[in-house]
Amino acid sequence: MAKEKESTKTTNDLEQYEMITFESLVYSTQPLNERTIMNEPSNEMEKLIHYLEKVSPYQLLVDISDGLKPAPADLQTIENIMLKQKLAPGVVNVLIYYLMVKTDKTLPKKIIEKIATHWSRMKIKSVPQAMDFAKQEEKKFQEHNKIKDRMAKPSEDLHKELELTAWEEGKKEARKEIARRLFQDGIEVTYIKKVTTLSEQELIEIIQNQS
Repeated sequence: MAKEKESTKTTNDLEQYEMITFESLVYSTQPLNERTIMNEPSNEMEKLIHYLEKVSPYQLLVDISDGLKPAPADLQTIENIMLKQKLAPGVVNVLIYYLMVKTDKTLPKKIIEKIATHWSRMKIKSVPQAMDFAKQEEKKFQEHNKIKDRMAKPSEDLHKELELTAWEEGKKEARKEIARRLFQDGIEVTYIKKVTTLSEQELIEIIQNQS
């Protein structure tokens, strides 16, 4: 009976400890051994790195929101990724800063969880590392938007753009790729030949490969 009580007490103590740890993660800051700016920052980039290293994720959310208390759902999301993905507070700060600047001060749960998982696998530990990865994510985001914009254009505008690209680049592989795209779009072969200046044999090979 005494052992059973002792076991129950140990379990309760452990659960309480985990709860305290869980709740305090969002208020923690980047460990000193993972900080990179120890002296006075000398430029704007160093100032941002220094700031993201010294504040907690909770305080960052408050600062970005002009002093408003973070939404419970946002805190829950941040706490979850810190607990499950084992990301350092400074790294999480970069993720918060990057997403809230790019998404009008919102934290899309699915996106932040996806990026956090990727960063965890890549073993991102420092703020500068995280900022480099954030720039890569931003580049992918911009390229994705460019593709969406191009796909949203009317077919006539897209064909004119492709025609101009074909003449400017003057590269056979580029022209073949344009021919493939026009063929997939149902454009007549005579028009494709005129736009790309490819030979009939080259066009036949492209058509056969598309079949």
